[in-house]
Amino acid sequence: MEYLINTQAGSGPVRHTLADGYLTVEWEKSGRRESVPLAGVTKLQLTREFQGIFRLKIARNHGKTLSIPSRHFVAMGRFEDRGDEYGELVRQLHAGCHAANPDVVLVSGSTLMYWMGWLFVALGTVLVAGMAFGWMIGMDNPPWRSLWMLPILYAVGTSFVVQGRTKRHEADAIPPKFLPGG
Repeated sequence: MEYLINTQAGSGPVRHTLADGYLTVEWEKSGRRESVPLAGVTKLQLTREFQGIFRLKIARNHGKTLSIPSRHFVAMGRFEDRGDEYGELVRQLHAGCHAANPDVVLVSGSTLMYWMGWLFVALGTVLVAGMAFGWMIGMDNPPWRSLWMLPILYAVGTSFVVQGRTKRHEADAIPPKFLPGG
């Protein structure tokens, strides 16, 4: 299986080849090449960054984490969806890594949603702390009207954290919402 993609402007094509128990990554512009044994992969993490934008992060025993996006950079502001090829690569990598290393950690979660959730929870906490501080220093009229935001901030924040946190899955049961067309 082969997956060719431009990740950003000026980077040149990056070729991902999955064969014979190895994922080979070639950066065509620089000529750099890495072969990653599937048995050395420790974690595969699927993320859904925005609607229709997916990414696979590959952690391994030795070397930096690799990141494989689902979109191909064409030109400034123009992207091409490579969802079908990306989905097939993800399925084959999950199956191959699990077969080569049954202890591989397979997780999925939206990191953007997770951290946005914590941001909402933090904003709610700052609001409470600010009002408590105003009340303690004897402010004549603390902004009690802004209390209506608390339940919204906490409800949205907690639901984002719960939905976005990483969850384990099996190699043959990849959650559809983390694959194109799912």
